[in-house]
Formats: sequence, structure tokens, C-alpha cells
Amino acid sequence: MGAATPGVGPITRSGWRTWLGGGLGPPLATLLGSTILLVAAVVPVWISQLRAPQYPKGLWLWVYGGRVDGDLREINGLNHYIGMRTIDPANVPELILWAPMIIGLSLALSLAVFQRGWFGRLALIGLWAAPVGILADIQRWLATFGLNLDPQAALRLDPFIPWAIGPTEVWNFEVLAFPGPALILLLLVALLATLARRLPLPSRTVQLASTVAGLGVVTLLVVLVAVPALRPADGAAAGNKGPAVASSFDLAAAVASADPGATVRVPEGTYRVNLEIDRPLTLVAVGEVVLDGGGRGTVITITAPDVTVRGFRVQGSGGQVEEGAGVKVLADRATVEGNRFEQVYVAVSVQGASDADIIGNVIVGLGQVTAGAEHANAAVPIPSAAATLDPSDPHAGHGSGSGPGAQGDGISLWNAGRVLIRDNDVREVRDAIYLAYATDVLIDTNRLLHSRYAVHTMFGRDITLFGNMATDNLSGMVMMNTDAVTVGRNVITDSRSSGTGYGILLKDVRGPHLRENVFARNRIGLQAEGTWPQPGAEAVVYANRFTANRVGVALMATADLAFGANSFDGNLTQVLALEGGVRRQNVWAYQGAGNAWSDYAGYDVNGDGIGDVAHVSGGAEAVLLTQSPALELLTTSPAFHLLAASQVWWSANFEPTVIDLRPMTTDVAPPVAPAHPADAQAAWLAFGGLLLLPSVAAARRMRGTTTRAR
Repeated sequence: MGAATPGVGPITRSGWRTWLGGGLGPPLATLLGSTILLVAAVVPVWISQLRAPQYPKGLWLWVYGGRVDGDLREINGLNHYIGMRTIDPANVPELILWAPMIIGLSLALSLAVFQRGWFGRLALIGLWAAPVGILADIQRWLATFGLNLDPQAALRLDPFIPWAIGPTEVWNFEVLAFPGPALILLLLVALLATLARRLPLPSRTVQLASTVAGLGVVTLLVVLVAVPALRPADGAAAGNKGPAVASSFDLAAAVASADPGATVRVPEGTYRVNLEIDRPLTLVAVGEVVLDGGGRGTVITITAPDVTVRGFRVQGSGGQVEEGAGVKVLADRATVEGNRFEQVYVAVSVQGASDADIIGNVIVGLGQVTAGAEHANAAVPIPSAAATLDPSDPHAGHGSGSGPGAQGDGISLWNAGRVLIRDNDVREVRDAIYLAYATDVLIDTNRLLHSRYAVHTMFGRDITLFGNMATDNLSGMVMMNTDAVTVGRNVITDSRSSGTGYGILLKDVRGPHLRENVFARNRIGLQAEGTWPQPGAEAVVYANRFTANRVGVALMATADLAFGANSFDGNLTQVLALEGGVRRQNVWAYQGAGNAWSDYAGYDVNGDGIGDVAHVSGGAEAVLLTQSPALELLTTSPAFHLLAASQVWWSANFEPTVIDLRPMTTDVAPPVAPAHPADAQAAWLAFGGLLLLPSVAAARRMRGTTTRAR
């Protein structure tokens, strides 16, 4: 073990007691307690989570000693609907006193440890009372908010007291509150001081030096570290993070004084505005510029033609009661380009205007609708074919959402014409793009994810969707009562909701033309009802790929479509007839081309790419699934196929759904989209390789053992 240092022996357990009893315990307790106080200065004091069906991830509120973080803006928006006061950290004086309080508790710690008289006892009581008093103060504020509701609020309820600890039920919301780690650390400091009082005191000089050192270090670090960490982020009163407020620039005045056709450049900063642009101009952000509506109304309203809004971060509109939007376009020839929208009810709303361009924006919703799980409140039933809308109502025929604070659409058009929607990234909203009474609209190369419907059209005409990617939505493209629809080269995947889950739904659509799209891993790739040609617009489904869907194509008797050059690849049910008479209405060849079927059992002797025998399918399985939808879960089982074969054998009136007289043996449809991005596939392969390493190592050890045995 080595020679011991002369004169220094090992310290035994009794030696430790003697060493602490010699007066070093209280100074160490003071130093340790001061360190704990420094940690308590920068961690949350109180935490609250709001749970509701429309917020599957929950809304969080993190209250620190000097600031409030989390989803404060959205919570304030919800509170507004029930008449609760806005939670504004600037109006809570206790937050300003947090840093001096930490310094005071450090002094109280030294007094409690070194002073054994009344001063020490009072200081110890103060240490124990601090976390209790803080929690009581939070409870007082909560009672103030809950008992003073605005009687004129949109949604009225009786005054109530939210609890600082435990659950509180408000409407369909559950608020769960609990102390943060800072309060637990303060209790730990009080316990440490209580234990240290039982140890012998050091000399007066050591006591004074320990007190001065501990207090000085805490004060210095609180000033240098804790205070900057606790400083509210710019705009924290509204719960947002952004650049400093540009108080020297009056945005409203600049717009009001601008000459028609001028360009207004907005300096970097955060601006609390509900701005109306009533003259032709270009509004451009210079650097990081946040336009914040403060949770009320619409952030930017365009009432003059020839207006461009470019490069802003727009947030904080009002909700569904106010029909709040990030940008509301009420005049012709508007351009909304390169902006980012967050925490808005509707990002861009075009109402009664023409020639609008919505290009290159990023729209992030509240995450209230997630693919793969039906949302009881957000998922609105699909209207019947006989439904009629009020042309004067921008939201007619559209679901009202899910109550206070519900998420609206990403991009919404009502009574709008000649609109370009290009290269936008829209996610976690109600409908990524919603059109009602819209004409001549091009929806081009957008990315539409994690929403209810990727595209939803009602009573429109001349709608073109080209090159869009829609994935992980409850349904992809839902098109109803719309004429002259062209859908080309879109990729629509993973619409697997058990209630809807359509890649595309055509309902009472005249002249649809679907060409070169990919429908993969949806519940139903295409469902059609009430589709038929019209003069100058055929009803055609051509060169699309339907792959790995639960049902490739589902047809009602009122569907009248021509299918040609499509690839039906590995769907559990290739074509499902939802009613009788489907085969008589639909044609399975277009311009001389049939379709490619992964379950085609024929042959092509001459190699011309056309099967020599017809492809017949769909009848028995379709009948079984129509009679008993529960069998859909068993379509891959041998028992189901045996039942289908029995249906064909015993049914005298058996009529197949599909008779393709010219089935293709070559594939001309576009390639399928991967189930996961390439980087995700690489990550899974790497993970699988790591799992194999123990097996490889074990095999090598066994080989080595066998060799030695020989």
C-alpha cells in the first residue's frame, strides 16, 4: 500500500466525528448550503402542466425565480376565453425580489448555523418558512386569477381556485401543478442548517470568516450568474422568445406614413402589433423581426391591393372566436413570402381576394392532431354529398375545432381566385390547406405534415395540386363538390387514421385527373364517390402507384373513372367495391393501357408488356369486407383467403370488381417513397449492427475455446 506520511495516520469513523466535532462541521455546512442556494437560484420554483385531448403533448408552465417559461402565450390565449387575467411576469413584483432573497437566505443560513440563541432560531425558522411562503404566495396569485373572471368573456364559468399542488379540473382541461426543484433545494438547506446546529462551533474568527466568505461568494455568483440566467427573455411577458424590442422604430407610424408603392424595412426586434396595411407597399424584415399580436385578433390585416409581406416571424394571433390570423388578406395581388408562423389560429387567410401568392412560408401549429390516432374533437366528420354551404361564411362546412384555443388551418382560402400556394412547410395544424369557393388555384411543391387533412377543398373549381408531399396526416387530400381537379406527381403517405385515413378522397368531384402520384401506406389510397367526366375534363386515374395501402382503391357505385397505367403493388385489398355496380361504371383501361397488378397470375408470351389473359380480382374479398368490415384486420390470414375462395365457389351471382382486359406486365408508375428517410434507415442499420456485436464476440470466444480444446 506504500508508506504512510509521517505524523499523519488514517482517519477512522470516530476520527471523522472528532474532526467534525473540532469545529469544521458548521463551516462546511455553510459552504455546502450556499452551493445549494446557488443551484436553487436558477432552477424552476413551480411547474404546471395543462392536459386536454386537443393538446396531446400538454402545455407546460415553468416558473423560475425571475422569469416564466414554457407555453405561456397559448395558456394566456386559453385564459382569455374564460375571462382570466393575462399572466404577465412584469406584474409580479416577487420575481424581482428573487435574487435578493437568495442572498438573504445565505445570510440566514450562516446565522442559523453559528448563532445558537434567538437570532439563530429565528434564522432557522426563516429557512424552513421560505419554501412554504413561496408556495403560499403562488397559491394566492392563482386564487386571484381564478376568482376574478371577466363576466363578459366568450366562455363563462363560475369562479374557481386553481391549486398550487395537485390537479384542478377546468372544462375538459386538467391542470396538474407541483413544486419545482428550487423549493425542494430550499428545504434541503433548512434541513442541513438544522443538523449543523448540533455540531460544536469553531472559533469566532472562523465563524466570521465563514459567514463573510459564504455571503460574499453567494452574492458575487448571484450577480454574475444567477441574475443573467433569470433575466426574462425578450418578450417573455407574452411567453415568446425573440430579439429585443426595437422601441426606436414605430412600425404602425412607418406604415401609416409610407407613400403608395414604397418599401418599409423593419429593423430587428419584437413588435407588439395588430397592424393594418391600407396602402400598396412592401413590408420587409431586416434581420430577425417578430410581429406579435399579443393573443388578440389578427397580427397583419391587408386591406389594400399590391402588398407584400416578407421575412417576418409572426405569432400570437387571437383564436377561433375572433377568427384570428397571422396574416389576413382582404385585397387583391398580395404576396406573403418567406415568413414563419407560430402560435396563430390560422397562419394565412385569404378572403374575397384574387391573385394572391403564398410562397416559401413555414407554418407550425400547436400539435393538436397527430396521425395514427383519431382526435375526438378535432376530427370533423366528412359532410354528405348533399351538404350545402353558405357562400357568405368563410368557415362554412369546416369543423369548428375543439373549443377554446383550438388550432385552425395553416392556409385558408375563401371566395378567392387565381391563387398560388408554393413551397410552404405546414405542419401540426387542423387542415394544412383549406379551400372553400376557390377557383383557379395552384398548390405546388408544399410539404404538409402531421395535420388533420393535408388539403381540403369545398365547392371549388380548377384546382391543381402538383408535386406536394403529404405524410402522417389523418387524411391526405379530401376534395368535395369541386370541379376540374388535377392532382399530379404528389406523394401521399401514411394516412392511417382508423376513421378516415384516405390518401385522397374524391366526393362529388367532376372531371378529376390523377396522374403520376404515389399513394403509399394509407388506410385507403383512393376513395371515390360521385365522380364523373364533364365536357373538356375527363375523369381519369393514370400512371399512379398504389402500394402497401390497406385498400388500394375503394369505389362507390357513383364513381365513374377510367384507370390506366397504374401500379397496384402489395395492397392488402387492391380494389374494394363499397356498393354493387362498381364494375359497370368504371373502366380498367385508358388509351389502350391497362394496369399493373402485383397479384396478376397471367403471362406475357410475346413480351409486349401486355398480359395475354385478363386480370380479374376484387369480387369475393370486396363482398366479404363490405358485409363485415371487421374482417379487414384479417385480410392477410389464410382463413380469410379460404373464406374468399368459398365465396367464389358457392356464389352463383358472383361478380368481380375488376376485369382488366389489358393488364400491364411492365411498371411505368413513379417509384414508391421510402417508409423512413435515408438517414433514419442508416441509423436503424447502425443500431442493428450494434445489436449483432455481442453475438459476434460470443462466437469468437466459442471458436477460441474450441481451438484450445483441440
